[in-house]
Amino acid sequence: MTSVHIWQRRLEWFPPTRLTKKHEAGYRFYSTDKLTELLKGKAGGDLLIDDADVEGLLRKHSVTAYALAGYSAAFKDTLSTSWDVPKNRRLVSPSIRVATDSMISSWQRDLSLSHRGFNVERIWVVVHFNGVEPDLGRKDYPPEIVELLNLLEDPVADDVAKQSDPFLIPTSTSGREIDYEAPNLKAQSRLANPFPINSEAVRLSYLSEPMEEQDVVALFNELRGEGLLSQFEPVFFSGSYVYDSYLRYNPAAVSERIEAVLPGNTAALPNRLREGVAEFKFRAHDLLPNIVRELKQWSEIRWLVCWTAATTSRTQGGLTMHVSEVAEGDDAYAGVTHIATLDAAGEAVIHVVALKTLLQKLGAWPVM
Repeated sequence: MTSVHIWQRRLEWFPPTRLTKKHEAGYRFYSTDKLTELLKGKAGGDLLIDDADVEGLLRKHSVTAYALAGYSAAFKDTLSTSWDVPKNRRLVSPSIRVATDSMISSWQRDLSLSHRGFNVERIWVVVHFNGVEPDLGRKDYPPEIVELLNLLEDPVADDVAKQSDPFLIPTSTSGREIDYEAPNLKAQSRLANPFPINSEAVRLSYLSEPMEEQDVVALFNELRGEGLLSQFEPVFFSGSYVYDSYLRYNPAAVSERIEAVLPGNTAALPNRLREGVAEFKFRAHDLLPNIVRELKQWSEIRWLVCWTAATTSRTQGGLTMHVSEVAEGDDAYAGVTHIATLDAAGEAVIHVVALKTLLQKLGAWPVM
């Protein structure tokens, strides 16, 4: 893991080729003069009415700031190791914090980064004040200090993101770059791995073995059309909303074939547990980066539909996800093949429908 010290002088120009898109994170130091310049025209609060009020408060307390920005969620792991706090994710989560009298206060607030693209940037800001008493957990800073923090967090976060961008390794929200090849060539390469489905067991028209998330969505709906997963009734699917879909579970629609291999136990299932969020992933553990980046909340997801579900544990960003296969009839929902848990989520579980495992149990896919 590498980081880059981005100096203000260098940022006057685009970085040389040898430094572009090479680094996990970049940082900037903001002097009192720089903050004064950055906050010009931003005043207008209850106490800081104009630029003179802002500059007066900045200079009174010799306010400076340090900001770090990165694209990689794995940078949390770097900070956890460096600061020796692997079990305390709050200490390494992107946020704005306050330093006073040579100590970092317990005061902390999440940065609102939604307008910067679902928290793709990971941004940390520490603001240092001279002559301000540490809050010692009371969260009772003077109101003009809190107003100044509100005023400077967006300009500083925007500036460090903009200035760091030329240096940072780009990643998509899935952690993979978008690929492109001629459609017919891509189709031919996919057809080289045909879908070895036993048509006597399940009638499906998919031609190639699943290799990505959209294959999972398509197969799920084909299996619904065949009546094998008709108990999951979609309310919506979305490619732009934070969650992929919302389903309603109908125990009366469970097919006899599913009852024979993965029956549900819905006798005492309250109505509030018969609907909820469903996520789609190629592998079950592909959900973990979304949780680490805080793009999605574990406790809000009821079902995860995937192609494969390895029963090994996986750790990223201080979080460990466990997946275990369910025995026949052990889960409340018919058709569920695995259960996923998260160390930091307590008793909250996600019910996993691994389509490959389901097809194997139906005798429609070879067991390797």
